[in-house]
Amino acid sequence: MNLPEIIRQAWEEREQPAIFATVSKDGIPNIIYVGAVWLYGKDKVLVADNYLDKTRKNILRGIKTGAILFITPARKAYQLKGTL
Repeated sequence: MNLPEIIRQAWEEREQPAIFATVSKDGIPNIIYVGAVWLYGKDKVLVADNYLDKTRKNILRGIKTGAILFITPARKAYQLKGTL
């Protein structure tokens, strides 16, 4: 599913950093700030692995859902949820 245009526009104006959330196989959340993050194509977000130890482990252990939260200068927050 393509990201809605309103999300794409807000993304271009977002403040840094974004927040990236994953969860462990035991259901323990892990939330981190990410600065190296981009929209990729029409339906993907690319996050650079910059020493993301717990996040990387969660993803490699097969946890396939996560979320990214970002905010615009107008203080409006947007959350993207999806498959990792």
